[in-house]
Amino acid sequence: MTVSTELEREVSGGASRGLGQKLMDMYFLPKRIEKWKNGRLYELLGIRTFKKVCVQMANTFGWDNYFIADGSLEGLNAYEKRTRVNEAIHSPFTLVFTYQIISFLIEGSYLGAVIVGPIWLLNALPTALQRYNRVKIGSVLQRMASRKGTVKLSAV
Repeated sequence: MTVSTELEREVSGGASRGLGQKLMDMYFLPKRIEKWKNGRLYELLGIRTFKKVCVQMANTFGWDNYFIADGSLEGLNAYEKRTRVNEAIHSPFTLVFTYQIISFLIEGSYLGAVIVGPIWLLNALPTALQRYNRVKIGSVLQRMASRKGTVKLSAV
């Protein structure tokens, strides 16, 4: 049984949301390949190791946006929204540096690609981590919804 979330319903036909919001929701909604085996694709890419590093850094520096405030529906929805913000910060840089690396490689400037590569990685990994977190949160929210019957979800 597949539980449809409010976000999925609204993306597919909700009239109350504007086009821009629907497009953003379509982008942030985890894709089928991302949901494969509950985020296994990201795990194969090593995202769990990166997540451990992020948690250690967050604990060291006192950053609280890497943690779920509580396990309630509201807490999970709030965390899901923060993953969108974090992804929106890193995604543009990932795209810019991807373009830059490709340009360097086409021009034969391999040193330039090697120099920009780590900067690209520092943005691509957080982007992937946020997408992975949304897959996991979506899974938890769907389990909560199926246990409680009809739960109104504002996130994945």
